[in-house]
Amino acid sequence: MNHNPFEEWLFEDQLTLEERTQLNVHLKECASCRALSAAGLETSRLLSNSAPVSPAAGFTDRWASLATDKEAAEQKKQVRLLFILLASFALLSITSLFLSSYFSDHSIMAVLSNVIFNALHLIERTIIIIQSYRFVLTVLPFRIPYLMWVVVMANAAFWMAFWSLSIWKFSSLKRVFA
Repeated sequence: MNHNPFEEWLFEDQLTLEERTQLNVHLKECASCRALSAAGLETSRLLSNSAPVSPAAGFTDRWASLATDKEAAEQKKQVRLLFILLASFALLSITSLFLSSYFSDHSIMAVLSNVIFNALHLIERTIIIIQSYRFVLTVLPFRIPYLMWVVVMANAAFWMAFWSLSIWKFSSLKRVFA
């Protein structure tokens, strides 16, 4: 006997009148579905009459402790990864510094001072750019109408993308001719 839609209908609350009628006819004919229906009703009765179960004593404390331990372990893992990355970067930097001084005519102190000078120059330029952005974002939006602001920013984005693409293309051309 085909029990396909009837087994699903037994546990549905929203049945049409026709589906309910077909289900009742099927339940009169099929002992298997009658037993399933009776078991479902008994389970529903038992669940509705049972008292809610509270967690064991100290469960929330253990759960919070476990969550804290997992978070601490994750942080340790991230710190280890960061340390490994920084150590690798430092090792790579020192190696490249010694190799560049070995293969060039400059002493290691000249190369090191040049690296420090360039790093400080980069930091100084970054600070200037950040200050410029702060100025643009705090002063200009109030003085320029909204539509004009969108046009200016879209234009700036276009030219930055064009510049980046040009740099990329020119650098790839160098590799071809080199």
